[in-house]
Amino acid sequence: MKGWKKKVPYFIGAEGSELLYLPGLYERHKAVDEDDVADRVGSFGMLTQAATEGDHIYF
Repeated sequence: MKGWKKKVPYFIGAEGSELLYLPGLYERHKAVDEDDVADRVGSFGMLTQAATEGDHIYF
């Protein structure tokens, strides 16, 4: 992304499980700026809810 100097890798997992499913929506579309320059833009939204009692997530 423009303006980012360093990417930081991270891992999110569920205790006692190899997989952690995260529902979300992703869209890629063409955007045109003020100078009529077209670029591909990605948008992402994550669906969340409050954790239930007994759910443990580690970072």
